[in-house]
Amino acid sequence: MYVHKKSNHPPSILENITDSINKRFSEISSDLECFDNTQTVYQEALNKSGYNYNLSYKESVTTRHSCHGGTAQEPFFGAIHLSARMSKRM
Repeated sequence: MYVHKKSNHPPSILENITDSINKRFSEISSDLECFDNTQTVYQEALNKSGYNYNLSYKESVTTRHSCHGGTAQEPFFGAIHLSARMSKRM
């Protein structure tokens, strides 16, 4: 369930909900087939929340792994981690 279109949220929030949902759903779908296989659940939730918007797959430049969503990301090594590694070398 999403924020209903007739809720008292600021208009800027309500205007961006559908695009944000579509973008996120496209990003977590590995390809068009995966998107199409699960689109019904998301589309019904949008419809029940009062939105007249059709979800459509938009290819992203992120690396995809599976229909379960997620993207490949490089591990983040912050300054604390790097300083700890450096002190072990000394």
